Amino acid sequence: MLAAQHVPLERVEVPAPSEAFPRERGESSPLRPTAPGVFRHERALDGLRGVAVLAVMLFHFTMYEESTRPLYRSALRLLGAGWAGVDLFFALSGFLITGILLDTRDQPHFFRNFYARRALRILPLYYAVLAAVMVMLAVRLPASGTELRDLFGRQLWLWTYTSNIEGAIAGQWHFNAGGVYLNHFWSLAIEEQFYLVWPVVVLTLSRRALTASTLGIALTAALLRAVLTACGVAPTTVYSFTPCRLDALALGGLAAVVVREPAFRWLWLTRGAGLLALGQLAWLAWRQRGLPWLDSNVDVSGLSALAVLAASVLVELSVEPGGPLRSLFRSRPLVFLGKYSYATYVFHYMLWPRLERHLPAARLEAASGSELLGLVGHVMIGIVISVALAVLSFHLFERHFLALRRRFAYR
Repeated sequence: MLAAQHVPLERVEVPAPSEAFPRERGESSPLRPTAPGVFRHERALDGLRGVAVLAVMLFHFTMYEESTRPLYRSALRLLGAGWAGVDLFFALSGFLITGILLDTRDQPHFFRNFYARRALRILPLYYAVLAAVMVMLAVRLPASGTELRDLFGRQLWLWTYTSNIEGAIAGQWHFNAGGVYLNHFWSLAIEEQFYLVWPVVVLTLSRRALTASTLGIALTAALLRAVLTACGVAPTTVYSFTPCRLDALALGGLAAVVVREPAFRWLWLTRGAGLLALGQLAWLAWRQRGLPWLDSNVDVSGLSALAVLAASVLVELSVEPGGPLRSLFRSRPLVFLGKYSYATYVFHYMLWPRLERHLPAARLEAASGSELLGLVGHVMIGIVISVALAVLSFHLFERHFLALRRRFAYR
């Protein structure tokens, strides 16, 4: 069974657009530099990442919970839409990576700096966790069943960031076994594949061509999902096949392009698109009684609507620095979650089976005498432990690799 989601990857550093692109009178942007070429940290985007990882955790920690009470059932359906956090992660990655590439593509060592910085952020934790899991599996193999042996035999897909391709080929995910849960690495695989190719695209295309390309990629991904679904292809394949999931990444990239245009005047258009997407999602939720993941209707049109909505929010945060939305996402709890979201994502789904075994909601309900307290306690314990592990990972392990990025600093 899959961990529905992405990939948080990095504390947000937003490269500022060139001073050569003035904005309309009275309009400012959180992307404006204090000096040409200076990076500045945007807290609202950290907060948006915090929302994404929180949604994913709420989804996973409640996805098998049930209730006979109508109000609780409605709340569980709402939490069941938390898988959409992956699409927000994808859009954020497309936005931030495209922005960095646009603002540094004329600098020396373009590819070296980009890939080195990405590798230092992503690979150490991923491979350390994967190595620890495989060592543990090797110790357990003599006494384990065929399920664990099968997972050990298919580990090459994980080491090469292609686990999503294996899932798409097989029509199901095969990386959960015997209390070892690694299915959620599929979304990290999609992002890594995107990082490998996208710098070449940004470097070779003009901004106008890049705009057209992002729109074309988004439309192609939506059309491909529709065709595959109509042909009866397994929902798992549609959901995890890389070409089917590029619309959020591409539209995030489009948002990065348009906010860097001279005298950006298109806020009304992006707001309108975002409202239409929100309406589409609301209609789907009413029709399907929620937004169930791996649902064919949600896969065909819901993923596109989520991508459009996420891109609209990114534009809003970039060109309306005083808006209420930006104030919301700059709140300290969300920014804190966003800062540690990558490791939180990596650890939380691995923690989930043990949480279900030792502290299930039913046990907490029996101890407290309250269904609400049992469910809330179960979820909060999972969130707190996941974030605590992420904080320890960041300060004891990841930050030593992040410090090396100064050797590949952008000018």
